[in-house]
Amino acid sequence: MADTSAQADEKVPWAARLDELLVPVLRHRIERSGIQDSGAYNFYDMRLKGSSFFSDYELALARKFLSSSLGVREIHEIGSGFGQLMFLLGWNGFKTVGFEADRARAQTARDLKAIMDVVDPTLTANVQLLEAEFPSPEAPMPAAHSLILTTNLVATRTLPQQLAILKEMRKYPFVLTDVQRFFKVRLEPAEQQATFALFAEAGFEEPEVFLDLGAGGRYYLFRNSDVATPSSRESPGVSDRRISKLVLQEGEVLPKIEFRGRSKVRPESNYLLKYARNVTSQVGQDGIFEKMLEIIGIENKWCVEFGGMDGKRLSNTWNLIHNHKWSGVLMEGNTARFKELEANHAEHDVAAFNEYVGFSGENRLDEILRRTKIPTSFDVLSIDIDGNDWHVWEALTDYRPRIVCIEFNPTISNDVFFVQDADPTVNQGCSLLALIDLAKAKDYELVATTSWDAILVPKELFPKFNISDNSIDSMYSPHTRETRLFQGYDGTFYAAGNLMVQWKQIPFQQDELQILPRAMRKY
Repeated sequence: MADTSAQADEKVPWAARLDELLVPVLRHRIERSGIQDSGAYNFYDMRLKGSSFFSDYELALARKFLSSSLGVREIHEIGSGFGQLMFLLGWNGFKTVGFEADRARAQTARDLKAIMDVVDPTLTANVQLLEAEFPSPEAPMPAAHSLILTTNLVATRTLPQQLAILKEMRKYPFVLTDVQRFFKVRLEPAEQQATFALFAEAGFEEPEVFLDLGAGGRYYLFRNSDVATPSSRESPGVSDRRISKLVLQEGEVLPKIEFRGRSKVRPESNYLLKYARNVTSQVGQDGIFEKMLEIIGIENKWCVEFGGMDGKRLSNTWNLIHNHKWSGVLMEGNTARFKELEANHAEHDVAAFNEYVGFSGENRLDEILRRTKIPTSFDVLSIDIDGNDWHVWEALTDYRPRIVCIEFNPTISNDVFFVQDADPTVNQGCSLLALIDLAKAKDYELVATTSWDAILVPKELFPKFNISDNSIDSMYSPHTRETRLFQGYDGTFYAAGNLMVQWKQIPFQQDELQILPRAMRKY
């Protein structure tokens, strides 16, 4: 077995160990066979001069997959090269399949895998490498928790060939692609719209930013709602339980249930999403803010954020404060995180408070802001506290931020008004519809949504965005995360769509929804 002693010290587990194993072997093969016959060409030859088997974007993707809550267990890559990302993810527990059509590269990848089989056959068993174009009859069928990935897919294909590949990619629950390098190199945002248009023509829905590395890659995640979601398709340990409980009872057969959700989002309405970019934000808020401020102008360079953790990681305001020299008011109730926040902002013009923001008394945001020199009409407010977001904004009456970014619960349907109890011990959130209603009462309008944020501006600034239709369905679609519940005539409850306890990543079964015992479920 491979030595695990250094694993805990690596930023990406096993990356240093794989470098140690494979870089010398690969160098030897290139020296022996040449850069053409080895399949290295200039791409890998230049990479190895930096003494690493992995590029920065591959390490960043691995980190993102390891920390992601998508529930993905199996990752397939089109154009897997020497298999480096498949090896790294495979040794970290994912099932991986690499498609590589270049014969020389595929052979080198198999030789590397043979060495890894000797070093650690258990971990390497997770990796399957195919010398084949995508799709291939040799490949396993897309599994319930599978994702298809393209990282540097620059190849000459006709439009019909491209659409045929995309058609096969739509069989996966999740598709992740670098929109800068998909058949063609498209580094400019305007050029990347051609990539989005190609996916739209193939029937894909509106994507979300997964990982933004600037020139190193802009990875967008497409969810295919007409493919069974990870929680609703058969998967090890899940389908067996469902069959035993719902099918194998006196010849009873589970009804056919398909969720055929469709996005009604109008790209011209939620157009700000195409400017999504992460410096430290999570789902593109940094880039969206920059574009919005370009549209409405900057008034005073003040921002407010709470639920901001250490002030940098996943922060929606770090980019403004650190890179654009803004002033800020930041609140964090956790004492350990607050100390990190103070350290991260030691050189910045920031008023920091070690307290939780509430909706009454001295904890109200109005009361906290009154202790600072922030103007009443400051530029950006970011609220992300996983629960009482609606109540905190509703209680803000004396300040009128020009941009409000506030979190909603993305599992709630667009036609459901939901606001959790005003209780700091509860973490349930609110629906987007509830936020829109509150915004109307405050004379704000919705101009953008991310995966779980509503971004709004005062009514008087809304015309600057030239959005003709900002109705909820035109701006956001929850169908990749929502759960639909309905009843049979006999009192049996059924669910369709997302059959996962979302933030616990625990699947649930249809029989766990039942109110009536089986004997009473008769019509």
